[in-house]
Amino acid sequence: MKFICNFLLTLNFLAYVLADIVAWEYGMKAGLWFLLPLLLFPAVISLANKVAISRADKFFLSEWKVFVKKIEWGNGAVLLIMAIIYKLFLEQGN
Repeated sequence: MKFICNFLLTLNFLAYVLADIVAWEYGMKAGLWFLLPLLLFPAVISLANKVAISRADKFFLSEWKVFVKKIEWGNGAVLLIMAIIYKLFLEQGN
């Protein structure tokens, strides 16, 4: 199970890498903006173990449900931070 979870975590990170590669086709501003998830996602996922996942979750939920909760929390936090940064800094130039 741990292999599957790590594999899916890696695929999720690679999806952000692919999004960044595609974003560079639209310009430097988009490419730099999509570098954020590459920096934020590992940090948010490591924080998710302490912030979003409780001891009760680890005890009562299956390992898969805990993993899904961690991934959902991590992706949600990254997308929220990206949206906030876009609204505050990048949208003003348009």
